[in-house]
Amino acid sequence: MMNLANYNHCIQTTKGALVVCSENQSKYTLINGSKYEISKIQIDGCVFNQSDGEKCDYVLKAVKGDDKLLFLIELKGNDVLKAVSQVNSSLGRLNIGSQSGFNKIFGRIVPTKVYAPDIRTTKFLALKDKFKQLKGDLKCVVKNSDII
Repeated sequence: MMNLANYNHCIQTTKGALVVCSENQSKYTLINGSKYEISKIQIDGCVFNQSDGEKCDYVLKAVKGDDKLLFLIELKGNDVLKAVSQVNSSLGRLNIGSQSGFNKIFGRIVPTKVYAPDIRTTKFLALKDKFKQLKGDLKCVVKNSDII
């Protein structure tokens, strides 16, 4: 993963029960029942700015001993295909891959509305396969939360 040492102002770390990412009308909550140390990293508008091209909104890094999880979060209105492109771009821009030291890597697209055809497109399915290779998954979540 990209070295974020120069971006401490973009990172909030907690072992709290809830980690919330929000933007406009979209919200994603990671329920931290297992007391992972969570680093919430604001990617859009902090690590990268508007002119830097496509990127996801947040990355959540969850660490507990040898268990290391990574979540790429894109909060979106209703353009799921644009969100797919942003998450895919973030994997490359942040240098996230099978050798990045995480046990599992997850993608979460959080739209305010979901149109079923959007999650059946080749782009969505290809990105879903990429996350499967990273031992995680890609979900378009309307319920807006995960429990770890």
